[in-house]
Amino acid sequence: MSLLILYPEFSGIGGIARYIDNFFLHLPSDFEKVYLLTGDEGLETKQYRNVSIISIPLKRSKLGLLKWSIEARKIIKKLYKSETIRACNIHIPPLIPGLFIPDIPIIVTAHTTYLGLTGKFYNKKYYTSQYHFLSFIIKYIMEKIIIHRSWKIIVLTEQGKMELLRYSTKKEMSIIPNGVDPDIFIPDPETQKIYDVIFSGRIEKRKGSDSLIDVCRELVKQKPGIKICILGYGDDFEKVRTRLHPYKNSVFFTGKIPLDEVISFYRKSKVYASTAYYEGLPGTCLEAMSLELPAVTWDFLFYKGLVENEKTGLLAEPNNTGEMSKKIIYLLDNVDVRTDLGKKARQRVQLNYNWKNLTDKIRKCYEQ
Repeated sequence: MSLLILYPEFSGIGGIARYIDNFFLHLPSDFEKVYLLTGDEGLETKQYRNVSIISIPLKRSKLGLLKWSIEARKIIKKLYKSETIRACNIHIPPLIPGLFIPDIPIIVTAHTTYLGLTGKFYNKKYYTSQYHFLSFIIKYIMEKIIIHRSWKIIVLTEQGKMELLRYSTKKEMSIIPNGVDPDIFIPDPETQKIYDVIFSGRIEKRKGSDSLIDVCRELVKQKPGIKICILGYGDDFEKVRTRLHPYKNSVFFTGKIPLDEVISFYRKSKVYASTAYYEGLPGTCLEAMSLELPAVTWDFLFYKGLVENEKTGLLAEPNNTGEMSKKIIYLLDNVDVRTDLGKKARQRVQLNYNWKNLTDKIRKCYEQ
C-alpha cells in the first residue's frame, strides 16, 4: 500500500507547492508509490518517479474549495477501501480539505498556523493581520480539529512546534525543515555583482512590506549610489513600488519571474535581506544562502539554526529598521566578512537543508 498527499494548488509557485515538488524530485528509487490529489489541471508536464497525480478541477469561487474537498473525500475513501493507500498526508494551510478526509491515518505537515499568520503567536504586535477576529477564531477551531485527528505532525521549525503546542496537542511532532537543492542553487564567482542587496519573497504585510520601505529609504540615505533589488510580488506590490518611486535610480523591482531568472538575480547580488515577520521556513532565504549570500533578517525563532548571528548572517532586533540597515551596510563595506559568512551560509544549507537528506527523514515519518 502507498501514501496519498493532499494539496489543492500544486501548480502554483507558493512555498508549499515548491516543498512538495522538491520532495517528489528527490524521492529515492526504492520509495513506495505516492499519489498526489490536487485541484490543478494541465499537469501532464509534471512527471516524477513513482508518483501518480490525480487531478480534480478546482473552481475559483466562494464554494470552490468546499466542493473540491467533498469530491476529494470520495476518491480518498475509494483508494483506502481498495487498500491502494494506507495513509493521507495533508499540507496545511488551506484547512477545508483536512476537514473532509475520511477516517483513515492522517499525517499533517503544518507549514504555518493561523496563530502565526495573524501575528498572535508573538507577545508584541508587529503587523495588522488581514484576518478579522471572527475569521481567526473559525480557522483556529478548524486547525484544532485537523490536528486532533492526526496520527503524526511534521513542522518545519522550532517555532512551528511551539505554535502547535499552544493548541494543547499531545500528538507526536517531528521537526523537518524546508530545503533546497544546492546542486541547482550553485554560486557563480564569474557573475558580476550588480545589486548590493536583494529582498526576495511575497510583498505583503506579514512579510514586512512597510518595514521594507523604511529599510530601503534608510539604505539610500546612508549609502548613496546603493543598488537594491526587490524580487517578488504580492498584495502590497503596488504600494511598495509607489512609495519607493522617488528612489527609482536605486531600487529596482523584478515582479513575477521564472525560477532560472530568480537564480540569476541572486548571483548578481551581494547580500540577502528580509523584513518578514512570520514564515514557515523561508525558501528564499535558503536559496540565497545556498548561493553564498549572507542573510540579514529579524531575530525570530523561525530562523533558528539557519541564520546564526555572525556565523551565517546577521540578526537585527525585530522592527528596528535602523539596525537592519546598519548591518546590511556593514556587510557591504566589509568584503572579507561578507565572503566568509556567505561561504558558511552555503555550508550550513548543504549540511542541514539539503533535499537529498530531508526526503529520507520524511520517509521515516511515513513509515512509522
